[in-house]
Amino acid sequence: MTRLHAVLLVVAACVSARFAQAQAPSSSAPAASAAPSAQASGAPSPPDLQRQAAAFIAKCSGCHTVGGGALQGPDLLPATQWTDAQLRPAIKLMEKRVGPLSNEDLDGFVSLLRDPAVRDHITSAQRASMQSAEANLDRPSPSAGAALFYGRQPLANQGLACSTCHQAAGQGGSLGPDLTEIAAKLSGPPLVSAVRNASFNVMRAAYRDHPITQQEALHVAAFLESVKAAPTSEPGSRSTVLGAVLGVLAMLALVFALRPAGGARGRLLGRALRK
Repeated sequence: MTRLHAVLLVVAACVSARFAQAQAPSSSAPAASAAPSAQASGAPSPPDLQRQAAAFIAKCSGCHTVGGGALQGPDLLPATQWTDAQLRPAIKLMEKRVGPLSNEDLDGFVSLLRDPAVRDHITSAQRASMQSAEANLDRPSPSAGAALFYGRQPLANQGLACSTCHQAAGQGGSLGPDLTEIAAKLSGPPLVSAVRNASFNVMRAAYRDHPITQQEALHVAAFLESVKAAPTSEPGSRSTVLGAVLGVLAMLALVFALRPAGGARGRLLGRALRK
């Protein structure tokens, strides 16, 4: 009987210990399980990740999402599973599009993409960016954006109207992608960033000395949001054909306008147009 009591006491002690361990928070639990819930509940990102997420919005969100689908570049969600050694050289390659990246920049982007709550950090940065952008500007207006897109209202810095190269709702040129459905993939601050910081070679050349303002980008983005599900004109309509003709003429004029005496920039632009 004494031995039986001893066995029962040992079993009871083990069960009690296991129950207590299950109830207590595990110090060895991976960060991946805790971080997303903290972010989803509204907890702010750590300062370093806030800053890096803001940099991602400014430099990367015009071409990439993390879990939102492919844009001009691939969705980076699979890259969040890469090692640091794989990420650094891949990010370094983006210098040709976003400008020089220091070792500190590379470390920051690697840390952001490797963080389990990366999508929450980016969402938070998008929200903050939009609030900051709109604080001292007019409310985004789809009608004002349409006027800017189609050239009925000139851009403040005398840049080309978007419809020179792009269609929306069946109207505009055909040198660039149709933007009618762009807002289905890209919305909010990333769409505003894409409008203001065009990543295509031709567009960078066209707007380098004629930048789109933040206010104009907000209006154009609001317009694109409004037309993503709107009916489009029939292919081959007069407005579409006219837009294509005007687009070709405008881009030919751009080639000559940007070409210095040596013609190097014109040749680069010509190659970009042929791509």
